[in-house]
Amino acid sequence: MIEIQNLGYQVPNGPALHYRDFHLPAGEALLILGPSGSGKTTLLHLMAGILLPTQGSVCINGIAINQLNTRQRDRFLGQHIGLVYQRTHFIESLSVQQNIQAASYFAHKPYDPAFAQTITQNLGIGQLLHKKTYRISVGEAQRVSIARALINKPALLLADEPTSALDDENCIHVVELLKAQSALVGSALIIVTHDQRLKAHFDRHYHLS
Repeated sequence: MIEIQNLGYQVPNGPALHYRDFHLPAGEALLILGPSGSGKTTLLHLMAGILLPTQGSVCINGIAINQLNTRQRDRFLGQHIGLVYQRTHFIESLSVQQNIQAASYFAHKPYDPAFAQTITQNLGIGQLLHKKTYRISVGEAQRVSIARALINKPALLLADEPTSALDDENCIHVVELLKAQSALVGSALIIVTHDQRLKAHFDRHYHLS
């Protein structure tokens, strides 16, 4: 589903980063671990198409995203990748429901109200849909972010440090939600983190040093 080959990136005025090859099939989960400065965020941005590699390729569903032009890449990524950021980046003037719906609008995909109801109920945020996002808690905001990332049924779900600000109980809860909901839509799941608490919850690990 996602495959990286001979991937490298030259940081402007910085080091040249190189990443080991890996392949992650649909429906499977991978934990990418590494300390600060190891290139985790750069790798996430390369997989998400936010950065373009200086060598090698990132292929999603057999498509090398770095070979698409900007318009093709934006459209492809919006339709095939869901992103859960460390910071939620909501549109505060919109409600929870409107923020989730906006993800479909920006990806040029039809909004599926029945599926939205399913995932928001599964995530325990059905009662929050008409609230403004600045009126919900940090834990609730994280679950809304997951719903927004899943609404387009992406082939790949990427999560950037989703548990770094959470206590142990909520950390495990968010991980289990990510795994369960990505499995619901058949997404491959990749979590990029320095949070060592997550290791026991994943069979596949990818370490950066």
